[in-house]
Amino acid sequence: RIQNLRKDSGFDVTDRIAIFVSSKSNAILDAVREHTPFIQQETLAESIELDSTADDRSSTESTLFDILGHDVAVRLTKRR
Repeated sequence: RIQNLRKDSGFDVTDRIAIFVSSKSNAILDAVREHTPFIQQETLAESIELDSTADDRSSTESTLFDILGHDVAVRLTKRR
């Protein structure tokens, strides 16, 4: 999903990114924490920031996904 989001955002294949993940689900956030190195390697992400306090539906900059019945908002930014 992140790779598709990269493409939809117009990023080049070699662009480094930062990933912001927001979800009220501890299971989702724990899974991202556990797999952070793999996610970073596969997506060329320099960082992944997690937030459990934000309203998943409130950010117009984020893309909302349903992952195993949990709302997960993901936002990407290009690093320089």
